[in-house]
Amino acid sequence: MKFRNFKNHLILISVLFSGHINADEISTYSISYIASTNGVKADAQRSLAKIDSNTYRLVNTLEVKIAGQLITKIDETSEVKIFKNSFKPIFYSMQQSGVSPESIHIIYDWEKMFAAIRKSNEISHVDLEPITFDQLSHQLELRNSITSGKYQLVFNIINRDNISEYEYRILGQEEIITPLGEFKSTKIERVHNKTTQRKTTFWLADGWDGILLRLRQTTNFGVNITLEIQEGVVNDIPIKAAN
Repeated sequence: MKFRNFKNHLILISVLFSGHINADEISTYSISYIASTNGVKADAQRSLAKIDSNTYRLVNTLEVKIAGQLITKIDETSEVKIFKNSFKPIFYSMQQSGVSPESIHIIYDWEKMFAAIRKSNEISHVDLEPITFDQLSHQLELRNSITSGKYQLVFNIINRDNISEYEYRILGQEEIITPLGEFKSTKIERVHNKTTQRKTTFWLADGWDGILLRLRQTTNFGVNITLEIQEGVVNDIPIKAAN
């Protein structure tokens, strides 16, 4: 399995909102995870920080090391604004170093309704739908949709140089045991094309502002990937189980 595939499989979803979005109600956080597959482990970090009164920055990092040597590092950033009870992305970037270096930058122009995409040294454009997200920002909107009681969880996502449709389904409530203890959670899956063998399931905490607790995915090649919370803070308060 190529190390760069880690990024494609780490759907790290966080942030729980009640009702409509209000900038004063959004929790900031910083969380550490361990990703593992085929005996290879990676350290993953996710954080959400406030930039100004209605702008936030979501950051993902992933480092893969073998015998203490850094093999690859991925940094993803998405900046969003709160607009009409929803999130509107304004910028996205992904930098991958080490094995198979790669970079992607997206700048949104909502007045002209297009996004400029710079991938390594190539520049392309894609027309925006009224509601379009990138790989990170749609995760914020997904959680907002779930907690607002919406069951039509379908999103337009910029996937490299085109727009793809991502669909999710709520499977129910479940208590799970993590390295931090036992948590009540909401179990969700991504609805993949019926022709693929991929399967993606993740668990969001019912408390702690809906942080991601666990992710499991099976790829088309039968590779199993697991992501598990290790530690973190929400609004500077250490995350811990109720018991």
